[in-house]
Formats: sequence, structure tokens, C-alpha cells
Amino acid sequence: MTPAGGAVSDRGLVEKGRLRGYRRPGSTTAAIVLAGGASSRLGTAKQRVDGGGRPMLESVVAAAASWPVHTVIVVLGSGANEILEAVDLGDAVVVVNEGWDEGIASSIRVGLDVLTREPGWERAFIVLGDQPSIPDEVPEGLLEAMEYSGRPAAVPVYRYE
Repeated sequence: MTPAGGAVSDRGLVEKGRLRGYRRPGSTTAAIVLAGGASSRLGTAKQRVDGGGRPMLESVVAAAASWPVHTVIVVLGSGANEILEAVDLGDAVVVVNEGWDEGIASSIRVGLDVLTREPGWERAFIVLGDQPSIPDEVPEGLLEAMEYSGRPAAVPVYRYE
């Protein structure tokens, strides 16, 4: 299965931790960590930049795994093999977006495509792999806001409050 506008590597899902049965029991929420960019402005892979004693992406994935989610999916692209060698992604499901150079939307499609392979997912957090300092209360607050509002999406607001 290939998402529209993006291509899942023929490697498909890369086994790091669980691959089959990767969803925790009773799950309906996933975190999709987008880490497919080339970091061209920085000149080095942001995913591997030190962020408090470990690679930034490792910090983001560990944080996402502690949120009220039932699985973490990491979408890699540029430099995927080097990132896999250098970064401990724990039990996250890793998928490689071969069309990473098409932009962030292609990585979102690839991450959501993983969720379409199994029924029952109700929501997903879209997480940027270069933002390791998301406060712990934000994901839970977003879920609560969605439940309260009945809307299908919630967006955190940090400005204009």
C-alpha cells in the first residue's frame, strides 16, 4: 500500500522493537514523529544533534512514548540508515519516506498510511522530530480538548492568548 503523493520504502516498516502487533491493547491514539527532512539549513542531521546527552530525535521519541498514546511511529527520510544506527528509537515503529524531498506533507501521508493498515485508530498526534521540549501537559490537554469539544482535531495555541 502506498500513500498518495508519497512512497513508502520497499523496506516498508523497519523492525525496531515490535512490528507485528505493535499497538498496545485498547489503543486508539498514535504519535507520528516526523523526522524525514535533510536539515539543509543546519548543515547536519538535526535528528542526531545532541539534545541533553542524547540525540534530539531520541529525546522526542522517548517523550512521545510517555504521552497518552498507544504507539509511536517515526517517519524517517533523508539519511535514514545513519539515523537508525545512531539513534535509539525504542519500541517505535519506523517507516522510511522515500519521497521525503517532496516536503513535510509527504511524511505526514506516510505516517498516516501506517495507521490505515489496522482498523480502530481514532486520532494521531503529529509531532516534529526537532522539538524535544513539548511540555508534558500539552498532549493530555489536547486529548481533553478534543473530548470536550467533540471536534476531530485540536491545535495547541501558544500565541495570541
